[in-house]
Amino acid sequence: MTSDEAITQARAKIIWGEPAADVRTFLIENGYSDKEADKAIAGFNSERNNEIRYKGIKQLLLGGLLVFVAGWLIYHRLHEDPLILPHSTNRDRGGIFAIGLYGAYKLTNGIFTLLCPQTEKGSITEIEDQ
Repeated sequence: MTSDEAITQARAKIIWGEPAADVRTFLIENGYSDKEADKAIAGFNSERNNEIRYKGIKQLLLGGLLVFVAGWLIYHRLHEDPLILPHSTNRDRGGIFAIGLYGAYKLTNGIFTLLCPQTEKGSITEIEDQ
């Protein structure tokens, strides 16, 4: 295996969530020194964490928007604004509550993903994005 192929495979292994120790062993078996392997893995982990943080920011923004919309609708419902929520029913209120609850979930999940990307397990593509 060539040097470029080994690095490409090692990067893919980190992106797909394999343990760094396994990837380090793989690189050493393919002719890299300890320092070179550690440096490469640090770069791959940094790239993975940045991508996970990006997903966390998207979750945070979506959750914040949903919480804001639910709060805005509740505010107008409490003030009986007929232009915003005419003839509101209990089903409408339940929907607003569900939107706010889902938004709070996404907001919280986004905060944790943003602050602690290394705790996310598995492939980047499998990490919740929406």
